[in-house]
Amino acid sequence: MKKLFLSLSAVGIVAFTPVVQAQIPRTLTVQGMLADSLSKPIVDGIHRITIRVYDRQTGGNPLYFEEFTTPAFKGLFNLTLGSTKLLPKSLTFDKHRTFAFIQTAFIVGNKSSWDK
Repeated sequence: MKKLFLSLSAVGIVAFTPVVQAQIPRTLTVQGMLADSLSKPIVDGIHRITIRVYDRQTGGNPLYFEEFTTPAFKGLFNLTLGSTKLLPKSLTFDKHRTFAFIQTAFIVGNKSSWDK
């Protein structure tokens, strides 16, 4: 009787346990180096970096846009796309070519080089 009760309890636990599925986070880590027109690393400090993703190199349709305020040291930066604005499910990097456009501005106090 005790075995039957334990068996039925185990079956009941398995049968009524909700199925939990882990979601894969839709993020993409981007690391890079920002340089000036002479290929020298940009000035250390806080920079505003905008990433835009298009379906074509020129004249393409915008697929994604995200803006970051992040430090850069010797021109090196590290971003995670999808951390503040979700990457759309339609944006896949396995089926077609995508092109990223990166724009940056140096921030001094509350003003950046974009704020002219």
